[in-house]
Amino acid sequence: MGHRRLQYAHRETRFRLCSTTRTRANCPTLKLLRDEAGINETLDSLARGGGVSRYDGGTEPVFKIEPGQHTVAAFYRNSAIHWFVNRAILEVSLLDDRQDAASGPLEQAWEQAFALRDLPKFEFFFSEKQAFRELVVQSS
Repeated sequence: MGHRRLQYAHRETRFRLCSTTRTRANCPTLKLLRDEAGINETLDSLARGGGVSRYDGGTEPVFKIEPGQHTVAAFYRNSAIHWFVNRAILEVSLLDDRQDAASGPLEQAWEQAFALRDLPKFEFFFSEKQAFRELVVQSS
C-alpha cells in the first residue's frame, strides 16, 4: 500500500471500530486494530503466515495477497462483512416506529429484522431465524 493508502486503511479501521466496539470494547483483537502500530502488527502477522507477502523496497511496506490465497482472503472478508450486516439489520429494525396493537415493540423489531434479512438473502447466507436471533442478541 502506498503511504496514502496505508493512512486510509488506518483511518477507515479506526472509523469502523468506533461503531463496532461499543459492545465489544474489551475484545483484545479489536483493541489491536485501534492504532497504526496494531494494524501494522496484524499485516506483519499475515505476512509471516504466508497469506500475504510484504515488499520493503520502497518508502514504506507494501502488502499483497499471495497467488492462490484470494479465496481464503475472500472467506475472511465475507465473514467480517456478516458481522456488519447482522448489526446493521438489528439497528435499522429498531428504528421502526410503527405501532401495532397485536404485538409489542420488541416483537415488531424482530419482525422488521427478519424482513430486512430477506432483502439480501441472495447475497448472504443467513442462519435459520432462531439461530439468527441468538447470534444477533449475542453480538449486541
